Amino acid sequence: MKTTTFTLALLTAFIFGTVSVQAQRDDNRREGSSEHRNDNHRGGRNDNHTVVVNERRGHENNMARRNVVVVRPHHERSIRGIDNSYIRINHRGIDYNYRDGYYYRGGRGHYIVVAPPRGLRVRILPRAFHTIIVGQIPFFYFGGVFYHQIDGDYEVVQPPVGAIVPDLPQDDVSQVTIKGETYYEYDNVLYKPIPTRDGVQYRVVGNMNVNQ
Repeated sequence: MKTTTFTLALLTAFIFGTVSVQAQRDDNRREGSSEHRNDNHRGGRNDNHTVVVNERRGHENNMARRNVVVVRPHHERSIRGIDNSYIRINHRGIDYNYRDGYYYRGGRGHYIVVAPPRGLRVRILPRAFHTIIVGQIPFFYFGGVFYHQIDGDYEVVQPPVGAIVPDLPQDDVSQVTIKGETYYEYDNVLYKPIPTRDGVQYRVVGNMNVNQ
């Protein structure tokens, strides 16, 4: 009788121990899966300067300019001259001088850094560009400009809403407030600063309506 009782006790302990271990394994898998989903949701940055965003954020938010309060206006950067290291690009009758991801317009020894227009194409991306995936579509980003590869060239395109970028240009960016919230504006595109595991980054949230 004592032997039977002892055997039943061992069997019961073994069954409960097995169930407990399996439950812990299930919990660990769930936690790991949840952490992986959260990392993808935030957008991760790896060693080859790739930012991945797995979702597209609905429709664009067009904000009327009259609703924006400028906290810090942008300032322009200019240079006094260009040389043969700059590439001249004519887009719809307008000349741009391009080098290392920056575009310049002007003349007579005074050239201002400007944002390139949508549709302008270049053959080579800047060396420090970032690859950003939005809705499974790859974009290439540098200095506030998004590119999409077309026929071997890289075309300047509208920034996709929902994209998270690691930085903004040092020049020509305005800090603004909208309904008490802080945003940054570059080339009529609004960016919202967000905390990530890699520090503060910036999410594309919409466009400025310059006609309102």
